[in-house]
Amino acid sequence: QAGIVKKVGIPYTINILIGMPYETRELVFETLDLIKEIDSWDALSVNTFVPYHGTILRRNAIEEGWLDPDKQSTSVISESILEMPEPYLNSGEILGLVKTLPLYARLGEDRFPEIAQAECEKGSEGPIFAKLKEEWYTLTYGSSEEERNLTYQG
Repeated sequence: QAGIVKKVGIPYTINILIGMPYETRELVFETLDLIKEIDSWDALSVNTFVPYHGTILRRNAIEEGWLDPDKQSTSVISESILEMPEPYLNSGEILGLVKTLPLYARLGEDRFPEIAQAECEKGSEGPIFAKLKEEWYTLTYGSSEEERNLTYQG
């Protein structure tokens, strides 16, 4: 289906949630393989899973002891409130993957060790992440304003 959308020139975004209950790094990289297989998206939105009240996943997290029933997060860009044990993702890993998954999706596998270092940098202003983000942006949208405008023309 993605090939048809690309052929007719419709830009689209892939939306990903990271930090679902029971999610491991391996599962995130399986999702990454699918994203790379599609490879015709114009944007990749990566956010943190929020266990909203009334959902089965919230209930499961509480039953597993991974979530204080009184805690609530309403932001998909904040730190995860789940406290999952290994081998599942912890909140730091989740934030790092939310930040770097687009890099993993566009840059070559030979860059994965460097991207993994950027995952560990605090926030989005670390020097490794900043360099990789600029490279990703140029690769994805071009180096000039003219090239970047062509990205959105069908």
